[in-house]
Amino acid sequence: TLSVNTDVSALKEADEALTAFVAERGWPSESSDDRLFVYDRQGAVVAQAIAEAFPRAERLIRHATLEDVFLHRTGRTLRD
Repeated sequence: TLSVNTDVSALKEADEALTAFVAERGWPSESSDDRLFVYDRQGAVVAQAIAEAFPRAERLIRHATLEDVFLHRTGRTLRD
């Protein structure tokens, strides 16, 4: 389950190749507007793999917040 000990890679304008790369590895992820959020419970393994395979992808890596946990568990965005 997602917790505040999880890292989040927020990928801006993820294309089909990047989305497929994440899905093929079974990493938990969610799409919202123009971003793909990939949840990393493996200590930056996910972020490193994405950086190596897609070095030009615009991304922000941060710790999950309580908001991330809430939205992940409820399946809703703040606009709902």
